[in-house]
Amino acid sequence: MKGVAEAFDISSRTAFGILAVIAISGLLLPIYMPTSGVGMTLRTRVLSYLTLLLGFYMAWNIGANDVANAMNTSVGSSALTSRQAVLTAAVLEFLGAFMAGSHVSHTRQSGILTASVFAGKETLMF
Repeated sequence: MKGVAEAFDISSRTAFGILAVIAISGLLLPIYMPTSGVGMTLRTRVLSYLTLLLGFYMAWNIGANDVANAMNTSVGSSALTSRQAVLTAAVLEFLGAFMAGSHVSHTRQSGILTASVFAGKETLMF
């Protein structure tokens, strides 16, 4: 929290509150989506939710690691302030996921994994 507070020039308490709201929203949003879980068993819902949580956690950590590697030289050379680096990284991370995410999904659907391999083994889908 201290790094976020310093980067945005806010108190640690405010930074914690903002991060808590983001995390709680990410956790609660799937529960209140009207189409989530339609026609699923309880076991499938639990596995789907756990998969979503782990994916959220992994994406957060991978993004944090990549941003640190990419922005370290800019901040270290004083080309950007920490605040500018965080804002730049946030915009670029979002645009990358938004603009290239469908291409990743298309590649995964094009035959890297075929559903016939999992026929009769539904537990392997998770």
